Amino acid sequence: MTKPVILFACVHNGGRSLAAKVLAEHHGGDRVDVRSAGSEPGGSLNPVVVQVLEERGLSVNREAPKLFTYDGVQEADFVITMGCGETGPVFPGKTYED
Repeated sequence: MTKPVILFACVHNGGRSLAAKVLAEHHGGDRVDVRSAGSEPGGSLNPVVVQVLEERGLSVNREAPKLFTYDGVQEADFVITMGCGETGPVFPGKTYED
């Protein structure tokens, strides 16, 4: 059985979607493939979010804002938007939650 792919998306991909990705990876372990992206990625990660995650022992060293792409959505089984007005393609058969 293949791992489900979860994509967390927000506008800048430096705060909410980043935190969701890191937390889902931590709690989901090897059972899920977790990704995050933004419709208008910012230039850096939100320092407050980074601090909160690091205080909990969760690393963001491999993270950087990424673009919410057509291919990224197509590869995902679940697309979770963070309620920040992000936009992206919609494909039949995918699960979308805001």
